[in-house]
Amino acid sequence: MKKFKFKLEVVHKLRERKVDEEIRKLSIVVGNINKLKNIITENNKSIQNSIDSFTSIVGEDINYLRIFDTYIKSLNLQNEYLQKNIEEQQENLEEARQKVISARKEVKVIEILKEKKYKEFYEHMLRLERAEEDEVNLRDVVEDRRLEDEVPDKQKPKRVVKKVPLQKPPANEYEKVMQYYESLKKSAGH
Repeated sequence: MKKFKFKLEVVHKLRERKVDEEIRKLSIVVGNINKLKNIITENNKSIQNSIDSFTSIVGEDINYLRIFDTYIKSLNLQNEYLQKNIEEQQENLEEARQKVISARKEVKVIEILKEKKYKEFYEHMLRLERAEEDEVNLRDVVEDRRLEDEVPDKQKPKRVVKKVPLQKPPANEYEKVMQYYESLKKSAGH
């Protein structure tokens, strides 16, 4: 039996690779966003720890308060900068998601075409098999008839054809009952 070959298999594989590449790019963007969020979380923890430890260690010295305030402001500014980066990365994230969706749609189109072509191939093969079976059956019938023609008439079994007289259909219920009665009598041998 012939094997199914899909002409667009190379295109299908290329589109699958494109999906894999787009997913890889998406994971890089997600990783970058998570990294920035982790830095912000660490900065917030550092701010909270610094505030807790600063009040117990330093007290009310103005120079230490200025240094501490500057440190906290720098961490807050860094957090704002990181948050802006996250927002920019969110745009990249959405773009990467759309590319993945688009690439998957392209692969799906090829897969649908492949399924359709396979179905056509399968139906074609079934038709060929049926044609072969019909041809073999026809050869057998021709061979049987040829053999019958070669056998002399004396050896051929006589076919008995029983002729059944045609009856006109009954016109009413009475005639139907009478025909039924007559057929019962004949079958009973009377």
